[in-house]
Amino acid sequence: MTVLAEIIGSRSTAAIEFFDNKTAKENLDSLRARKSVKLACLYNIAGMEFAKYDRDQRNSMCPEKMEIGGFFVGDELVIYRNIEMKKEVIGSILLISDLRDVKKAIQIYFGYTLLAMLIGGAVAFILSQTFSRIIDRPINSLYMAARSVTDQGNYNVVVKKKSNDELGVLVDAFNEMLLQIQIREGEVKEANANLEEKVKIRTSELEKAKSLAERANESKTEFLANMSHELRTPMHAVLSFAEFGSLESFEGEREELHKYFKKIENSGRRLLSLLNNLLDLSKLEAGKMNFNMQFNNVEMPVNSVISELQKLLEDKNLKIKVEKPNEKLIAFFDQEKIVQVFYNLISNAIKFSPYNSEVNIKIKYTENRNYLLLSVFDKGPGIPSGEFESVFDKFVQSSKTNTGAGGTGLGLSICKEIVNGHGGEIWCRNDEEGGAVFSFTLPIEQKNG
Repeated sequence: MTVLAEIIGSRSTAAIEFFDNKTAKENLDSLRARKSVKLACLYNIAGMEFAKYDRDQRNSMCPEKMEIGGFFVGDELVIYRNIEMKKEVIGSILLISDLRDVKKAIQIYFGYTLLAMLIGGAVAFILSQTFSRIIDRPINSLYMAARSVTDQGNYNVVVKKKSNDELGVLVDAFNEMLLQIQIREGEVKEANANLEEKVKIRTSELEKAKSLAERANESKTEFLANMSHELRTPMHAVLSFAEFGSLESFEGEREELHKYFKKIENSGRRLLSLLNNLLDLSKLEAGKMNFNMQFNNVEMPVNSVISELQKLLEDKNLKIKVEKPNEKLIAFFDQEKIVQVFYNLISNAIKFSPYNSEVNIKIKYTENRNYLLLSVFDKGPGIPSGEFESVFDKFVQSSKTNTGAGGTGLGLSICKEIVNGHGGEIWCRNDEEGGAVFSFTLPIEQKNG
C-alpha cells in the first residue's frame, strides 16, 4: 500500500503543481482496480483536500493532515505520504484500505495450515515407526565414532558410508569434520613453532612504541625548558631596567629614563605575548575559544598584518608580494583569529628569509570553489625532511629553530587549532625554487555544526 501511495502521488505531481483537479481525480479513480481501497485523498501543499476517491460513494470526509507513515485503525490500514517534486514537498496523499478480506484469507490459510499439520504429523509418525530401524544403525555408528573422539581423542576414526541418502551426507560431513580437525591441529603445532618469532616481532613493536613515547617526553621537556627561558628573559629585562630607572629617577636625564621605560614596555609586551599564546592554545585545545564567524574579505587581515610587520620587512630589506585573482575573496571566518594566523605565518617567513629577498603570498579558490587556498612562501632554508607534520606540534619544534631564529614553537600550534576550528586544513612543504611554503584553507560557506 505504501508503494501504491508513492506511485499515485508521483503520477499526481503535475496535477497538483498546475491545480488540475480533473487529472488528479482520474489518477485516484484508477484505484477502483484495488477493491480493498476504501478512500483516497490528495492534499495540496497547504494541507487542503485537492481530490478524492470514495469506493462506496458515501461522501466520506477526508481526514485532516496527519503524521507521515502507516497506521492500523480497527479493520483499516491508513497510509499517509508526502508528495515531492525535485526534493520539495508539494502535497500529500492518504490511502485507507479495508483489511477484512485479508483477515478472512488469513483465517482460511490458518485452517488449511492446521489441517496440513495434523495430516503431516500422522504421516510422520507412521514413517518414523517404519524407518526407525533402518536409521538406527548408521546413527549408532556415528554415535560410537563420536564417543571414540571425545573419550580417547582419536581423530583418525572413519565412519563407513552405507547409503547415499541424508544419513550418507551426514556421514560424509562427520568424516570431513574429523579431517578438518586434523588439519587444524597441524596448523596449531606450526603456529606454536612460530610463536617465538611472533613474540620477538611484538617485542620489537613495543620497543618502538616505548622509544616514540620517550622521544615525545623529551620533546615536552625541551619545550618546557625553552618556554622557561623565553619567559625568564623578558622578566629579567623588566626587573633590570626597572632597577636602572629607579637608580636614575632622581638624578638621571628624562631621555635616559624614557629609554628605560620603553625597554620595560617592550619586554612586558613580549612577556604578555608569550602568556597570551599559552592561554590561546589551552583554550583552543579545550574547545573553549569562541569564534566570531562572519563572511569577510580575506584581503583585510592580509593587508592588516603586512602593515603591522612593515618595520620587520624594512629591517631586513624584504619585499612582500601578494598574488590574487581580480575578484572579491569572501570566506566565512573569524577575522581576528585569521589575523593571528597570518601574523604567525608571515612573521615566520620574515624570520627565516635572508636579507634582500622576497616573501610571497598567494590567494586563490580551490578547484571546486568551496574553499580559499592561502599560501605564504619564503626564501629561507626550508623544512628538514620528516618534520612537515611535527612543526605543528606544540612540543616539537623544527630543528631550524636551533640556528638562531628562536621561537617557542607555539605559533604554528595555535595556527593549526584555529584553522581546524574553521573547518579548514593547514600544511607545509618545501618550494622547488627554495624556501618553505605554509598553506591553509578557509571555507567560503558556513559549515553545519
